[in-house]
Amino acid sequence: GALRAAEPAPPARSERATKLLKERLDILTSMLEQSKRQQQAGMKSAEEIMNAQMSVYSAQLDLTMDKAERMKIYVKMLDELKRFEGEIKKAVGGGTATPNDLLQHRLREIDLELSMEQEK
Repeated sequence: GALRAAEPAPPARSERATKLLKERLDILTSMLEQSKRQQQAGMKSAEEIMNAQMSVYSAQLDLTMDKAERMKIYVKMLDELKRFEGEIKKAVGGGTATPNDLLQHRLREIDLELSMEQEK
């Protein structure tokens, strides 16, 4: 078969940048856990939890340079969005969300799937 050109090495990241990315991930993870506890007390919505989880995943993506690991994170993100889509459909049926909310959510899924395609 034809030889393929080697993929370029990912750009180097400074030690300081890595430290800051790890700190950001730690803070977002802590905030997610606090939000989950607040949700159990009725103080946070499912949407707020989903957004907090997506922020954690985004921070993981920013920290991870390995392509295979990045794809695993993208899959988790897509699973989270698809899970929450069911919540939105229930809310639309119950009159607490609009069809536009569902379309907005679908756009978020499409953007994520496009990012996944670009990662391949």
